[in-house]
Amino acid sequence: MDVLQELLDPMPVHEFLHRAFTRVPVAMPDRARRYTQEFTEADVATVVDTGHSVLRIVHNGRLVHDQARLSWSEAQAYYRRGHTLLVRYAERSSPKFQALAEAFAQFFHAPVDIQVYLTPDQNQAFGWHYDLEEVFIIQVQGSAMLR
Repeated sequence: MDVLQELLDPMPVHEFLHRAFTRVPVAMPDRARRYTQEFTEADVATVVDTGHSVLRIVHNGRLVHDQARLSWSEAQAYYRRGHTLLVRYAERSSPKFQALAEAFAQFFHAPVDIQVYLTPDQNQAFGWHYDLEEVFIIQVQGSAMLR
């Protein structure tokens, strides 16, 4: 099944493109269930350790380190202190993330940047904001925290 249709189901892709894409946010709770098994913390550890992606450390809406060159164990120390580990371009370091990026890129005929956020419980990376690009969020663990 097409990854986009899988995430949008039961809404047909054509309806999403016509009524929502670039217009309004759409939330489809529980649609990413299969990704909870597919993407793990071990995958993120591999991405961080390869160094081909960009690691950012974020705390309470503030960028602490950009393009950090840390080992996974060093990054975990920040995480344990309440910092979010944000990895940009995860597709550069992992076949799993690369396959997901390619699935979206094939559909939209555009490059795709996979960003991975690991945020400790009771913390958040950024507050409410908007992006100047279209964003698909596949949340595989935890819950959205509204403050």
